[in-house]
Amino acid sequence: MIEYVIGVGPSDGAECKGWAATECIERGDGVFSKGTTVEYDSTRSKATLASMAWNKDRGVTLPPVWITIHKLS
Repeated sequence: MIEYVIGVGPSDGAECKGWAATECIERGDGVFSKGTTVEYDSTRSKATLASMAWNKDRGVTLPPVWITIHKLS
């Protein structure tokens, strides 16, 4: 997902180092809480989106998932 958003291919992974994907949980009235953060070069980044419950049920039987891609500070 990070490679796609910042526009690099898997072979250019060095450009993705320092980036992460964070789940944002909608609480209502424009309020969001920070959920799971997955850093590009972490072990967890090798898992599937479905294993993190980011699947086809989101927005149907589960609340929608909002993901932000960002640089780590």
